Amino acid sequence: MIQIDQAQNITFYGVTLRNAPNFHVGMNRVGGATFWGLTIGAPAEARNTDGIDPGAGP
Repeated sequence: MIQIDQAQNITFYGVTLRNAPNFHVGMNRVGGATFWGLTIGAPAEARNTDGIDPGAGP
């Protein structure tokens, strides 16, 4: 649903993500990420319900 690549010091605040087809948030080469007040929802029968995939570091 959201892919973040090569970023620094990102913040997600008060966000609701629902029914992503794969990861809800994917990150690669991100240095510093804050998730605050994040709600992730997926149906129980979904094949992949990963919320946040930190991927590779900076």
